[in-house]
Amino acid sequence: MTNEDVSSVGTAFNSNIERLEKDNEPCGEQEWTDLHRWRLRAEKGRHTWKYIESDEDLLNNPEQTFREKYWLGLEYNKVLEQQQRVPTAEQQHHQTLEAMKKGSGFLKQLQMEDGSWGSNCDGPMFITSGIVFACYIVGIPLPRPVRQEMCRYLVNTCNADGGWGIYLSGPSTVFGTTINYVMLRLLGLESAHPSCKKALDLLTSMGGPMGIPTWGRFWLCVMNLYDWDGIVPLPSEILLTPASFQLNPANWWMPIRNIYMGMCYLYGHRFQAPEDNLIRAIRSEIYTQKPYREISWSALRSYINPIDLVKPKSLAQSVVVSALSLWERWGSSSVNWLRTQGLNEALFQVEADVQLILNSTTEYCSYSPAYWAVDIIVLRHAHGPDSHWVECMTPNYADGLWMCREGLAASGTDGNAVWETSLSVQAICSSIQLSSGNHFASADIEALDAALEFLGDSQLLHDPIEIHRTNRHPTKGGWPYSTHSQGYIVSDCTAETLLAILQSRRVPSLSQRIPIERLELAVDALIGLESGNSGFAAYERVRGWEMLELCNITDTYEDCMIERRYAETTGSAMMALTEFNAEYPSYREDDIRRCIDGGAAYLLRTQYSHGGWIGTWAVCFTFATMWALEGLACAGYTEKNCPAVAKACAFLLRHQNPDDGGWGEALESYRMKDYVAEPEGSQVPNTAYAIIGLIAAQCTNQAAIERGVSYLTKTQQPNGEWLPGALEGIYTPPCGYRYPLYKFHFTLKALACYARRYGNSPIKSSPQVWQENAYAIPFSIPGSQQDRRLLHYFCVRGAGDLSGHLGSEFWTRLVLQHSHDSIPVRQAVVALSCAHQCYTTAHDGGDFVLADAMVHYNRAMRSLRKYMSAGIDNKEGISVAIPLICSVLFFCFESTQGNTEGALRHLNSGIAILARQKEGEWHVPESRDYECLDLLEQMIARLDLQASMFNDARLPLTQPSPAVKSKTSACNIFKSINDAQAEITRLQNIKLRFLISNNKFKFSSEAELPGGVKLEKQAIEEACTEWNEKLDRFIRDQSFSPEEYKDYDSSGDSTETICGEGSLTQAHRAAQGPAVAILRIHYHVFRLLLAANFPHDPSVFCGPPGSPNHHTLIEVLDLIESSARAHEAGRRFIGAETGIIAPLFVIVMKCTDPTISKRAFNLLSSISGRREGIFDSRVLLEIAIRVASQHQTWYRTVALEYQAGNALEERFDGLDGVIKNLGIKL
Repeated sequence: MTNEDVSSVGTAFNSNIERLEKDNEPCGEQEWTDLHRWRLRAEKGRHTWKYIESDEDLLNNPEQTFREKYWLGLEYNKVLEQQQRVPTAEQQHHQTLEAMKKGSGFLKQLQMEDGSWGSNCDGPMFITSGIVFACYIVGIPLPRPVRQEMCRYLVNTCNADGGWGIYLSGPSTVFGTTINYVMLRLLGLESAHPSCKKALDLLTSMGGPMGIPTWGRFWLCVMNLYDWDGIVPLPSEILLTPASFQLNPANWWMPIRNIYMGMCYLYGHRFQAPEDNLIRAIRSEIYTQKPYREISWSALRSYINPIDLVKPKSLAQSVVVSALSLWERWGSSSVNWLRTQGLNEALFQVEADVQLILNSTTEYCSYSPAYWAVDIIVLRHAHGPDSHWVECMTPNYADGLWMCREGLAASGTDGNAVWETSLSVQAICSSIQLSSGNHFASADIEALDAALEFLGDSQLLHDPIEIHRTNRHPTKGGWPYSTHSQGYIVSDCTAETLLAILQSRRVPSLSQRIPIERLELAVDALIGLESGNSGFAAYERVRGWEMLELCNITDTYEDCMIERRYAETTGSAMMALTEFNAEYPSYREDDIRRCIDGGAAYLLRTQYSHGGWIGTWAVCFTFATMWALEGLACAGYTEKNCPAVAKACAFLLRHQNPDDGGWGEALESYRMKDYVAEPEGSQVPNTAYAIIGLIAAQCTNQAAIERGVSYLTKTQQPNGEWLPGALEGIYTPPCGYRYPLYKFHFTLKALACYARRYGNSPIKSSPQVWQENAYAIPFSIPGSQQDRRLLHYFCVRGAGDLSGHLGSEFWTRLVLQHSHDSIPVRQAVVALSCAHQCYTTAHDGGDFVLADAMVHYNRAMRSLRKYMSAGIDNKEGISVAIPLICSVLFFCFESTQGNTEGALRHLNSGIAILARQKEGEWHVPESRDYECLDLLEQMIARLDLQASMFNDARLPLTQPSPAVKSKTSACNIFKSINDAQAEITRLQNIKLRFLISNNKFKFSSEAELPGGVKLEKQAIEEACTEWNEKLDRFIRDQSFSPEEYKDYDSSGDSTETICGEGSLTQAHRAAQGPAVAILRIHYHVFRLLLAANFPHDPSVFCGPPGSPNHHTLIEVLDLIESSARAHEAGRRFIGAETGIIAPLFVIVMKCTDPTISKRAFNLLSSISGRREGIFDSRVLLEIAIRVASQHQTWYRTVALEYQAGNALEERFDGLDGVIKNLGIKL
């Protein structure tokens, strides 16, 4: 097809262009569109902006959504002022949870109607121009609003000197200024327009477009604004060489290879747009030094303006250019048939890429807008304007366009739906799980379900056609960057989507749309992208040699000639494979282990001398170092055991900004190959990257991490958003790129990581709170693969259950930290996890087999004895924390078997060790032992209380300290839920000691009671009242938002009531509701027990309906019922902490009100598969049934505790004192 054949096309298109400007009229609002008429449509991840021109159509269309207003920069609920003050240490945890809640809520509002998320990925300032050039040549009339907004974008993004760089906010270059000037002229702006005039003046001062780099030179050639003799030859004959020949494009980086197909086709045909009046006018405007016809184009072939040159040309590049020029001059003309075959092959490659057949459907898509522009010109030239190629490709020009706040611009690819959706799902899941106690509202479930449906539909389940001839990598099982239609899988897109799906499988009530077989396909795809058993590439395995980079003639990009491994993709793949292996260990375990080991070796090998890793996909060292540290954590490398990780932590900490605690890194870092501070200061994404990396590395500098978290919470707006900052991404280095959702994705992830490691989240009892990407089981950890699986099980389910609603850091942090480097602790965790798994997977009401668990248990006991024996003569070598932790773990293990006697032996051993340490008989060699002794002491005190609760022969062995204060002492709020738990544990200890010590006065009248007994009871009651008031203040002032507690009004204790009447149900509604509910349950039940004794008053538990005590019992049962539901009542449950079983059993045995006692009995029946430490609901239920069966009815006037008699049989060994002691103790 000749140039004349398309002359009418250009003329026709040109006639459709309406001039946007009046002569010399300044650029003003009259040239732009009405932003309220833009609508964003989403279908299968294809996001397109449409403009509603007529008023009638506007009335028939729905109002703009929140997300449309947000992306357009219209008023939504934007609050620019920073209204949050710097949090104190006491407020840090609460503000972290609140920030996650608000941030995830804001992110959910940006979800599309098809379930996906998307955003503008603009930044490169030469992509949109390709669309405009192609439309001009092919004859596609761009709608006026599209042209207007494209112009607005360029006007708003030009530099102060009037020019444009190769990326947004980059310094002006010949490339950026020339291409965008031509684009403005084609869109309808006159050369006299102020923006055009200023750009043209700058271009003239730069020497004109003669020195434009190759990519810009190509487009000028196509537009007939440059001669093909002036460009480095692009021979198609190279396509005919064998793939083993390194210069064959099969060995190039996929994006460069694909774009080259169309470029060499157009070069070989010397295709140029028809010369018309506009083209001639633009020539005269940009070439002022010499008339266009007089320029010696071949002399310019190797000339690049120094302004645009990324780095000086190497000798190898000069040799390549010379060789190509010689071939073009002599070789191609002498063997013309070779050129013909090469052009035919190039056309085939373009057709195969555009007519991508997946699932028997033809998509007619290109990987990016840049490809679309080249491909449609190629196919228009080859097949004519009426071909199905042009017809089907034409509508797709809008796929990569996005209405930014500055105007309409093209993204680097045809969207980013899969990538953004996978990260959004992870961010929302983790945020809700931690900030809302794993309570997913129906709207949350709907949002996640729609997202998973989209991700499921986007998975590529087939390989493309002609996979070998087109040099494509297999795609089956992987996920693309944007949509199913894009057709290219990416390693980190596949990995992050796999992580999102695995994480969503732990969300209650969320349907599992994607079967395990398809997850296995994803694992296959990921493993297939590993290169040379060492690290992961992006699109395909590394094929080309590094020396090919010497032939880089793009003049614009660095390190773009071949596919290569990246720290980002390697870390992402390692996390996904580790997570999958832990959940499904039977699938390709050896291959996964090999990938993890190879990935770790690659990361350790490629670390920079200063400690960081360079980022290729976002800015820059903070980004890549985050992924590297997360990947290394999967292999067991932490700050403590790996010098490279310690060096990376030091690198990040070294660049923390001292003034605000954040991190801010500039795009310039990539070019300098070192950290360059962002001139605008700290940036939200960089800060999030650094925090995630430091936490993954188990960095010991908690203060630095908290300062970073404080920066994130401080910069969050009251509506939940974080404001835009500097460019987040990199697009083929050193080109900048926007990722506007990164400030949500990674910030929410950073806050979640912090909350898991340092904060006591409101509910850690549910297994969904635990996620593998927060605590990856290292592949290099000593022990078998079964040990690793059981450690993983401990993280995702065991620790959460054992911890209970109150979420002690003993389970969520201390045990995990010591399991890394302590063999006895690790093996004890493995044993307990095995027992826990056996119990929870056994049939309801049935026995369970502990044979495997006993093997692990005996091994752990031997390890502990060996550890203790090794230091028996030198106690300075023994960490006191190790035996204390093991004593708790062994207590829990014996409890799973119902062996109360064995459990108490371990508990008593721990108490004895703790006492020796307090008396100074046990040296504390490790500094972290001091930090964990408080946690250990609190944990052992709670278990001691549990062991003494129903056994009047056992006083609590731990001493409550300090002594009970009177109500006249200063009464403030608790700093945390754990403070409230520690205080009520102390009060319960005092109450039990009081009840047991004064048992002889149990049935004495008030007149017969000694004065000391009455005064002690009064002091305990006052202390309990003070505790309740402090908890009320904590709820109102710190723990809960005004919206959640706007109706909360706890009246506390009054002189007329025995027990306080705090609003129990309101506490359960809050984010920390279940934790508060447990505390309230314990508080009220123990107050009732105290009130029922000294003097003896059985009416406390059988007050008439409407009385304060009756109301309290109903409220307690409501809370117990809610707590049981929060623990997934449909499954067997085993915990270590005292929760709802003991209080419920007290009510069953003591209450004589028929309604309450019947309801309590039914509740106990509904949790018959539940165990909390030594309290087994099934055993206690059988006790109640046996006693109740003697009376035939629940309508009784005498409590069951007095009817027990000898109802217990031998099988209740260890519990035979329960009923007998109720009247004494309770």
